[in-house]
Amino acid sequence: MIKIFASPKDLPFPSFRDSYESYMEEVKKHTQDLTDRLKAMGYTGKNTGKIASFPVADGFAQYMAVESNKIFGLIHLEYGDAYMFPYINRLTKKDILQNIARTEAIKNLFNEKDKTNPEPNI
Repeated sequence: MIKIFASPKDLPFPSFRDSYESYMEEVKKHTQDLTDRLKAMGYTGKNTGKIASFPVADGFAQYMAVESNKIFGLIHLEYGDAYMFPYINRLTKKDILQNIARTEAIKNLFNEKDKTNPEPNI
């Protein structure tokens, strides 16, 4: 079973204000800031900061991997509609790592075809 953690309160999630492009830039910055914070806290595993994404309703539920020597968990990312995957607590570490590999493969596939589009955050 995977532990689900909340994001640090002093690192608030971005909110949509002006345009989709500016919101995506804020999301990208928040993701990097959260990854940096986790690594500074000692979560230095090779999967720390990687994103697992699950389709929910008309969007995605997104979680960031948190890994150290003895701990593997996820932080729920409240981006967009902040969907939560209803079966997240039933997944294993293996399931999460497979999802991360799929998500990265899809991201790389689309980034190779069109380098002019902003990086998708799926």
